[in-house]
Amino acid sequence: MIDKSLSQKIFRELFNGRVINDLIYSTDGTMQSDPLYEELFKNYDSYYREMYDNIGYELVLSGGFAFVRSYERDEQLSDVAMKIHALLMVIARGIHELGYDFEILTTHDAGVNESLLNQIDTEEKREILLACGLKGSLDNSIQNLLIGRRIAYRNAKANLVLTSAGKGFFDEVFRNTNFAENIGD
Repeated sequence: MIDKSLSQKIFRELFNGRVINDLIYSTDGTMQSDPLYEELFKNYDSYYREMYDNIGYELVLSGGFAFVRSYERDEQLSDVAMKIHALLMVIARGIHELGYDFEILTTHDAGVNESLLNQIDTEEKREILLACGLKGSLDNSIQNLLIGRRIAYRNAKANLVLTSAGKGFFDEVFRNTNFAENIGD
């Protein structure tokens, strides 16, 4: 049986361009199960998949996160997804260039602090982001594309950490590019 209140919240989140992650960061510094994800997971096959299919969307539940995509769009990445990928690549490369492992960005009690992000925000990185259609500062792009869409969050230390969706996006970038080969260039 579905929870009508949760179902409505799920719809609003997904159609406002946000992902729903299996875990959410709590103010007490721990990771907790997201009730919205639990609702989706529990009723995915019996209700949600068909419901979203009936309105022209594919509800994707994969790798600890959920999102929707329109059947009317072609197989190419959406403009927003491409911008997210570019932003994640710039951040990951910057972290690597500063001598840190990528895991700093995926560990909920670590994360990337403001000082490191400022060091990453170089003219070269801004030119890359601008070429990908991202205008403004690295921080604005992070806030709008990553935090606003629940691809990342700020932990209790105010450090940037990727959610399950952020890890999934990065894994997709890693699989679809020669990023691993070129990260040290």
